[in-house]
Amino acid sequence: MSQPSKSVLEAFNLHGTPTSLEGGRGLCFQVNDTVLKPSEDYEESQFIAEVINKLHSIRPPTTYRVPLPCPAGFDKTVYVQDGWTAWSFLPGGHARGFDRYPVVFELARKFHSDLSLLSITRPSFLDRLSDRFHESDRLAWDEKSISSIPSLNQRVLSLIQPSIDELNKLKRPLQVTPPSQIIHADLTGNILYADLPGIIDMTFFWRPAAYGEAIIAADALIWSAQGRELVVDLYGGLDGTRIQLLVRALLYRCVAFAIDSDMRFVNAFLPKADFRGATETVRGVMEEMSRDTTESISIV
Repeated sequence: MSQPSKSVLEAFNLHGTPTSLEGGRGLCFQVNDTVLKPSEDYEESQFIAEVINKLHSIRPPTTYRVPLPCPAGFDKTVYVQDGWTAWSFLPGGHARGFDRYPVVFELARKFHSDLSLLSITRPSFLDRLSDRFHESDRLAWDEKSISSIPSLNQRVLSLIQPSIDELNKLKRPLQVTPPSQIIHADLTGNILYADLPGIIDMTFFWRPAAYGEAIIAADALIWSAQGRELVVDLYGGLDGTRIQLLVRALLYRCVAFAIDSDMRFVNAFLPKADFRGATETVRGVMEEMSRDTTESISIV
């Protein structure tokens, strides 16, 4: 996408030259202390802005930061202008390594707890969103079959099919189905570290809060070579429901590569994604849980 037009800048009352920001697939621009981000769906973008505004007004965060949405024009309830949204700029930097994960999990729990208090009902527009992330999420939750996804890249699918097959072997019905709510489904790489961590690039799903944590655990296994310690000690994976949420999160991340595939992204990142190692870690934890159950029965 090209940079925002003059009319977009005027609508958000911005004065200056847009500068491309790193990350975000190179689609976002900064003007002074404002970040312009393209809107892929008007209704979704409006909803995200309204949720964050409600969070600020009803339960202002004290342990983390979130950007404020900027209204477009004179109507203070409209947040999209010609396919663009505007948000206040949050300073901070990204972090890598195991040390960040305790912060990420704690932040997810606080953020989702705050969101749960806003009395938000499930938005109906979620049913029609058909991007790779919503489609792969539906498949992970057995709400859609892989054959019913029209934008499937068969060549990429053939590369990840072994991982999909192994994860499906590990999938079981949830022992307990936690209540669903609005969650951030892509939190791992969207935290800016400073005195107070900042949460950016809201990707909202309607799923259990623990699923948001499962996605963080999946990212750690896939991209950061983490293993049992993270799954058990930080995520709390020695629990039948939580380990199954992690299986679904791994499927979600895996299948997304094959839907409406961005081949530059696929070629750059799929070779680095350790789905096999992640699957083996989860399999090992599930076997450990099974042994513990068997030993408990034997003792009784």
